[in-house]
Amino acid sequence: MVSYFSHKKGRILLTNTLILLALIPLRASTEALPPLQSNDVMIRETRHVVQVIERMHYLNEPIARLSFEEFIENYMSRLDYNRLLFLQSDIEDVQRFTKSLHFFLISGNLYPAFEIFKVYRERALSRIEWISQNLNKAFDFSSSETYIPDRSEAEWPSDLEAADRLWNHYLQYQILNELFAQHNVQATVASDSVEKGETPSSGLEDDLAASDEPDRASTDETVQTLSEIQLQSPERFAAMLAKAKENIQRRYQRLKRNIRETEASDVQEIFLNVLTHMYDPHSSFLSADALEEFEIAMRNSLVGIGAVLADEEGYCTIKELLPGGPASLSQQIYPNDKIVGVGQGADGDMIDVIDMKLHKVVKMIRGKKGTIVCLLIQPHDAVDPAFKKEIVLVRDEIKLTANLAIGKLFHVPTAKGDETVSIGSIEIPSFYGSRNSSSTTSHDVEELVEKLKVLGIQGLILDLRRNRGGFLNEAIELTGLFIPRGPVVQIRDVTGNIIKKHDTDSKMIWSGPLAILVSRHSASASEIVAGALQDYQRALIIGDPTTHGKGTVQAIFEVETSPLKRFLRSIRRTGAAKITIQKFYLPDGDSTQSKGVIADVVISSINPLLPIGESDLPHALSWDAISPLSLEQGLTFFTENHMPLLTEMSIGNLRKQSQLRQESLEEFSYLHRNIEWFKTKQAQKTFSLNLAKHEAQQQKEQQYKKEREALRTKLAQEVFDHKEVLLDITIEQEETDQQLRESSVQAATTEDVSPSSEDDSEKEDPPLDIALRESLRIVSDWIQSDTTTMYPNTAPVTHNNEAAAL
Repeated sequence: MVSYFSHKKGRILLTNTLILLALIPLRASTEALPPLQSNDVMIRETRHVVQVIERMHYLNEPIARLSFEEFIENYMSRLDYNRLLFLQSDIEDVQRFTKSLHFFLISGNLYPAFEIFKVYRERALSRIEWISQNLNKAFDFSSSETYIPDRSEAEWPSDLEAADRLWNHYLQYQILNELFAQHNVQATVASDSVEKGETPSSGLEDDLAASDEPDRASTDETVQTLSEIQLQSPERFAAMLAKAKENIQRRYQRLKRNIRETEASDVQEIFLNVLTHMYDPHSSFLSADALEEFEIAMRNSLVGIGAVLADEEGYCTIKELLPGGPASLSQQIYPNDKIVGVGQGADGDMIDVIDMKLHKVVKMIRGKKGTIVCLLIQPHDAVDPAFKKEIVLVRDEIKLTANLAIGKLFHVPTAKGDETVSIGSIEIPSFYGSRNSSSTTSHDVEELVEKLKVLGIQGLILDLRRNRGGFLNEAIELTGLFIPRGPVVQIRDVTGNIIKKHDTDSKMIWSGPLAILVSRHSASASEIVAGALQDYQRALIIGDPTTHGKGTVQAIFEVETSPLKRFLRSIRRTGAAKITIQKFYLPDGDSTQSKGVIADVVISSINPLLPIGESDLPHALSWDAISPLSLEQGLTFFTENHMPLLTEMSIGNLRKQSQLRQESLEEFSYLHRNIEWFKTKQAQKTFSLNLAKHEAQQQKEQQYKKEREALRTKLAQEVFDHKEVLLDITIEQEETDQQLRESSVQAATTEDVSPSSEDDSEKEDPPLDIALRESLRIVSDWIQSDTTTMYPNTAPVTHNNEAAAL
């Protein structure tokens, strides 16, 4: 995804955040819709994107060289991803813009984007009305018809009649999915009730009471199938079918509502992103809102009320409260509460936010630190739905501790039953931080390593499996914590100029066995760290065969960089162009672009089967290499100080031991079976619209999932003894949150406290992390391979008192 360099602030950011542009939903209505025309800001933004991408992009190619036929088709595919709305005649008609598109773009004119969008809107509006009418017809669930859900590579319908046939199949496919979703819920409720000795209810509306139904099953095995319900309980099946249609109708009604909020700027964002993606997958246009979200993610902090919000059926719903935030501290707001009004200041007018776009509600709630925001809340547990309460909050900065590094201490058993090896792991979600931030990746990892060292670790794992990148300087700083001094990364620009980035600090926080756990998702800055430490023979790379393969650097060029100009020229903040300007290379000269970092020890995974790597993305830049840099100084330092360096022989031995486990342990049999099942599912492109055949497939899947879950639960119990090791800032916020929970419980009446809160049966099973578990074993093998000579201070220890050891 994106790497980032701010010329204004002198920062480089490497990340892999794929920008997904979802299908913009549309409505069928004769009511007036928002006008599709550019304002002055949009014209400036469009011109800016064109100028920057022509002048600054690594490929150094003018827009005139693009295939505008491909550009227009890509834009239409972005709007109509499954190719159900546009007709073939539409595709041919809009190609008239290809000859003039270059002129429109350089002048900042979005007329072609709007005209194509109008065609899309017209098709979508008509189709939504068609759906409303056709949902009421009878569907033949005994037909032999089939449907292919993924039509992203299919041809567009040749005419309206062909489109109608497709939509008839699509509607029936949606109805079947809704029916089975209902049935699965009812079957689960019935099964749970039987296990608890209760009488299972029908799960239907009041007008279909249980007394009107056939005698319900008393055991899990005799719960009716959907086919049996259709044959034996036609009234119940009719009710389920009506509910399914109601759910689908409601979904399309929301699409109708959303079209009223589709603005010209939404169309602009899609159109300009299609343009930038013609150069490479990571160049993009960031609207003002997208730019703000991007900066928040990199800072790991924001100013607001400290709540995670979601749009649920038109309501801004609170999904989670962040520890230490104003919302949590107020003790008046809870998850699943709905925000129905927002006011600015203690005396500001309350604005109704029901059915308002979520990003607009979020903008209203956020603001400057110390300012007041008033929320009108509809409590989730209110007996009277009309009850509302007004809450006044003071905005404050919230540290997003959920996105910070977290450590764990594991005791891994050796071949001898009474001995364990202590190994630390640190999960690093991103390379975060900024010049003004007290929390940075390198600082946090150093804090966690020091805490783990006090606990006596003998080996260390850096978990970068979910790390898609971040600030380049943090990747260099982190690498430097494990080497004395030396080159970390090389960066080449479009002119061929190469910049060499070094770690200049001789401080090392850990010189023992070090492994890096990676996946196909590990990208950008993660690949720099993994690749550089691999080049130094300092770290063993474990995980998927290769990492993501993003070896490019992006720069953010804001349209208006001067606050004064922003104030004078526009009330709102303008957007920015995020453009690929450089490629980076490891110390050995190899680029990670497309190829990624190759793992030393591979652990089986589903990821290689998924199209999630850089090489799977359209217009990805190619791999190449430049001259290597000398690492002799660093390697000599390791040798002279008897620090563990990996050789081909030692890696081969560790790989062989791991392979033997992967061929024999039950957890890998479980994993390999999952992979084979996934391959089978991946190969299935066509789905039956026959209820019985659809049900047979569903039952097969449910049975497999049931068996898989049972085995997963069993394997998860075999977890190694471990404890969490947290950052001080995380501990502080958790303590604050715990105090709030305790005070809330103390203030509640006895009736308000749920007796099941302490029920062990409600606790979740421990997670099954096969890759981490095997990585711990591999590091344990490494530690034990020659502990007396190579690592004199890392001998296995005997734990007679596990609690004391922790």
